[in-house]
Amino acid sequence: MASPTQDHLTIRRATPKDAPVIADLINAAFRNDDTTDVYLCDKHDNVDLVSGRSVLKSLETDNLVVFVGVVPPSTSGGSKEDIVAHFSLRRKVVPSVTLVSDTPSVTTAWLALLAVLPTTQKRGWGSQLVSYAERFAREEWAAARMEFDVVNTRSQLRAWYEKKGYRPTGNAKPFAYELHPGWQGVLRDDLEFLDYGKDL
Repeated sequence: MASPTQDHLTIRRATPKDAPVIADLINAAFRNDDTTDVYLCDKHDNVDLVSGRSVLKSLETDNLVVFVGVVPPSTSGGSKEDIVAHFSLRRKVVPSVTLVSDTPSVTTAWLALLAVLPTTQKRGWGSQLVSYAERFAREEWAAARMEFDVVNTRSQLRAWYEKKGYRPTGNAKPFAYELHPGWQGVLRDDLEFLDYGKDL
């Protein structure tokens, strides 16, 4: 499947060398949440959702692929401010997303860990990556549907996905507080995951 280049973003499959950068990206995006949505206070600079080791392990999993968006070294057109911004970001991985298939004969693909570097949000790059993942799931895996979990309190993110055609399925599961004991007193205690889906 060809990797498109749109609006200074090239999408490709991640490699093991990307693991530390992807981990930093995911953690930066996770920490950037509005404190009223996820956190109890604004002291969460050291909260890590993933590690370089866990990302590397995921890259070695057979039924999982990770895509990254990279700002290419060349820029053309745009304002001086845009060119400076792109120059400072060139060759950097700015968004990433994970795509999982549960079985060899995929009917539903699972989207996970979509993250966009906070300083580069609102450029449409997250949308490009989601569209690419949908197309890959449909064309390469023959998946008929995409689903994912989203934290219930993240109203803006849920609205963003709903604009892209995703809808809640009615299924929910508890937030995995037990996996992160160090987060006690940092995260809200009313979090849960809501399942969203979309026919491809």
